[in-house]
Amino acid sequence: NCHNYKNTIEINLFTKNDLNKELNIKITEKNDLNKLINNNINEKSIIEKKILHVENQLSKITGELHRLEANKDMLIKLENQYEGYNMSVRKIMESIEAGKVNIKKEDCTLLGEVIKANKGYERAIEISLGLTISNVITQNDKIAKILIDYLKKYKIGRATFLPLSIIKGRKLEVAKVINEQTGFLGIASDLISYEEKYDNIINYILGKTIICDNIDNALILAKKINYKYKIVTLAGEVVNSGGALTGGVIQQKNMGVISRKAEVESLTKKVVSINLEKNNIVNFLNTLYKGKKILECEKEKLTEKVYKNNLLTVDINNKIKSIENDIIKIKKDSEKLQGQLKNYNKKSKENYEQINFIEKKIKELENKDIKNKEEVKELELITKELSYKLNKIKENNVDFKIKKAKTHEIIENKEKDIKRVLVEERLLQKKIIELEKEILKNEENEKESYDSIENNKNFIEKEKINLILLEEKAKEYDIKKINIKEKLNSLESSLEILTVEIAKKDNEIHKNEIIYTKQDNEKNNYYLRLKEEFNTTFEEEVKNYKSIDSIEMYKNKINKLKLKISSLGSVNVNAIDEFKEISSKYKFITTEKDDLEKSQEQLINVIEEMTSKMKVFFRQNFNILNKYFDETFKELFKGGNAKLILQEGDELLGNIEIKVQPPGKKVQNINLMSGGEKVLSAIAILFAILKMKPTPFCILDEIEAALDDSNVGRYAEFLKKFSSKIQFIVITHRKGTMEVADIMYGVTMEEKGVSKLVSVDLVK
Repeated sequence: NCHNYKNTIEINLFTKNDLNKELNIKITEKNDLNKLINNNINEKSIIEKKILHVENQLSKITGELHRLEANKDMLIKLENQYEGYNMSVRKIMESIEAGKVNIKKEDCTLLGEVIKANKGYERAIEISLGLTISNVITQNDKIAKILIDYLKKYKIGRATFLPLSIIKGRKLEVAKVINEQTGFLGIASDLISYEEKYDNIINYILGKTIICDNIDNALILAKKINYKYKIVTLAGEVVNSGGALTGGVIQQKNMGVISRKAEVESLTKKVVSINLEKNNIVNFLNTLYKGKKILECEKEKLTEKVYKNNLLTVDINNKIKSIENDIIKIKKDSEKLQGQLKNYNKKSKENYEQINFIEKKIKELENKDIKNKEEVKELELITKELSYKLNKIKENNVDFKIKKAKTHEIIENKEKDIKRVLVEERLLQKKIIELEKEILKNEENEKESYDSIENNKNFIEKEKINLILLEEKAKEYDIKKINIKEKLNSLESSLEILTVEIAKKDNEIHKNEIIYTKQDNEKNNYYLRLKEEFNTTFEEEVKNYKSIDSIEMYKNKINKLKLKISSLGSVNVNAIDEFKEISSKYKFITTEKDDLEKSQEQLINVIEEMTSKMKVFFRQNFNILNKYFDETFKELFKGGNAKLILQEGDELLGNIEIKVQPPGKKVQNINLMSGGEKVLSAIAILFAILKMKPTPFCILDEIEAALDDSNVGRYAEFLKKFSSKIQFIVITHRKGTMEVADIMYGVTMEEKGVSKLVSVDLVK
């Protein structure tokens, strides 16, 4: 039996060593898992930083996209409102769209709408077009007539119409001298894109306009072609046909029609490009989110493995402790049995010795011939007593043997239980190892087949349930070995600790509730104070919140403001009504202002249109006036030359220099002439104007007063000749002038304050 105890102890020690090895393996696995978790956390942190960076990038690019789309929408809105065109044209197009004019929208369009300038030529094309950009293209002359009648009827203004059925434009044939000129970029009609049906219109408007790179090359080319065609530079300078130059700074607040169209196209391309970039960023961000989610799933799996590992480690530790307790108990039982066995052997030996001694005594007494009966009786009594003792010893010996047999039986049963538990434990360990291998195998194949993983997981779950059942069976045997009191004490101590922790947490919650209630009351008080003292709300102040650098500075500022508020005195009760009244006035004035601004814009457009036409009209009439001035001067002076010269600057507002050359004298400025010559020159200009624009009659008030008699004669002779075209009423005191008159009226005053008219018909 002692040998059996030793074997059991050796088996338990061997099992304990195996469990310690397994425990070390689990600890190593746990450390490896913790490393993997740390790596997972680091990778997740890197991905989160990337996500933050990409989100910021996405926010910026979204803001840029919104800005570009807003600009694009604004420009498209301006296009739809026909901004940049003449007011009359805008009114026509709006009326057509509103259905006020019985014309289809597709039968009428604007020149600026059908043209798209090549990149880099926007300004040059806009300058080339000038006011013609507002010309209206119609399908035929009937539509143009309807629109002209509409303009007249509603007094909207004037517009130029280009009927497709009538206009026949011709494009300039580029000569070799033009083509070889440095800086020549092309004909304006070739530097734009448009539909083929507008070919005649475009050639009519831009077919004879040359585009050059700069003003220097433009001037050289203009000289070569004898200033025959209009030349426009990329910067917007113009060399007009005939040699007139236009240039300087363009004071243009708004974008031109052509430039706006190019800008809309550019913004559209940018929006598409940025949208693509945004989509790429969103896709990349989604990839990062997926990566983060995968890492989180992996972390959960690793954490679950660590948890399982910890459970197995705890279970192994419990088994080791259980085996150690079994070994200690078996050692104690073995030592106790060995002690009982020694006592039994000792008592047995003593009893046998006593029995042998008594038997010897009996034999001696039997061999002797006892004569004395009393001694015999005494010996019989002693014999009976000894026999009784012997029987008692025998009974005790039998009881001891029975106890010994029972003890051996209990030990054998325990050994069987231990062996059975060890066998089941080893089977469980094998099952655990197989399951772990299966789990690892399933994890390796996880990415290849999700369905397989799910099946394996179900299988693992079933096996886990089986394992749990087996472990529960093993624990049922282990529970018999483990001291229940120790568990109870452990649980009670844990319960006490948890109770203390719960009490602490309850106290903390209670304190936090008190603090929260206090803060909530303070918050409500602050809200009430904001409303009562400052007539505002927390939400409004949050919108206008700005970070504060110095609280003390703002406290001082608040105190000063309070003093100012208190110094204002009582609240004006009528302030709201006054505000409403002023607000309504403000709205009315704002509306008036908007109307005035619109009217101003309309007037500016009308003035610009009129100014443009006036300039054309002025140039034409100025040349005619120059011609008539020269003729009149020669008639009055009996020879010589005269010329009007425009000074630099605005044609309409600039100075005009009068250059004259009386017979026999040099060409000189009129300011250098004598008084009579100046007057006669002025009379020459007057009659030149009358030649150019004759009137039904003309009144002349002593215009010849400064002339000498000879010049008065010339003047009178010219006046007589000119009277065949215009009637003249002349106020004069000069005889020479009176002599050529047809009828003369004289005013006399015979009585003071009473005038009398006397007329004489000199012809009769």
